[in-house]
Amino acid sequence: QVLEVQRRKKHQIDGLALGLVSTRRTPATPVPIDTGRSLRTLIDRYLDQVDALKKPNTYRKYEAVLDRFADHFKDRQFEAISVDELNDFVVRLKKSGMESNTVLHNVVIIAQFFKRSGRGGIMRELHLPERTTSLPVAYTDEELATFFAACDDFHRAMYSTFLMTGFREQEVMYL
Repeated sequence: QVLEVQRRKKHQIDGLALGLVSTRRTPATPVPIDTGRSLRTLIDRYLDQVDALKKPNTYRKYEAVLDRFADHFKDRQFEAISVDELNDFVVRLKKSGMESNTVLHNVVIIAQFFKRSGRGGIMRELHLPERTTSLPVAYTDEELATFFAACDDFHRAMYSTFLMTGFREQEVMYL
């Protein structure tokens, strides 16, 4: 749709430069929205992009979230999904036992998909659970000693690096 608007604008500017088009303003012709886009087709296309551009763990998470979303709205057209139905989906996730932060993370992924598919901002209208912040659980010295006693030299060095640096998986991998 954007490309079509851009093409028309370029032709209008070229016509003005050549004196072929009057300078009188005309209302822009809206580009019709395709109301027949299959949700599953759009998700598959979006996941192809994520697969090509993001890391494998990111792709796996997006795939799981969007597949769950597609299963809930099976055989539906993308534009036909209402805010009320999206709210029902969020409630269903929460009632299924999902923690609030996990539900919120799922909604962020779905919101990114909606934005990339031409319906940005729709997720702001949802009723979302509140984010919970729990205190981290610290292992006792005895628990750490038991854990490290079960490790071979390689794993002891690797887990000690995680513990002492706070690095994440890929940071330790590149280290």
